[in-house]
Amino acid sequence: MSGAPWGSAGILPISWAYIAMMGAEGLTHFNQNCNLSANYIANRLSEHYDILFTGKNGFIAHECIIDIRPLILIAAFQRMILQSV
Repeated sequence: MSGAPWGSAGILPISWAYIAMMGAEGLTHFNQNCNLSANYIANRLSEHYDILFTGKNGFIAHECIIDIRPLILIAAFQRMILQSV
């Protein structure tokens, strides 16, 4: 399956088709894997980046959002240095 090349016209039928094909058990298994994978990635990246939006117990849901603001500041500083040369 594929969506529209320049838009999201097929987002609802595609999502519905995936859910219908997986069934309740498959959807539960899929969600568990998403959460497990996201927490694994967050755990590995937490040594190098701040993880945003963690719960009280330190876990995240299905998305791993890292804080890249320090990288943006470093890139801006390097650009200023290079422009002054």
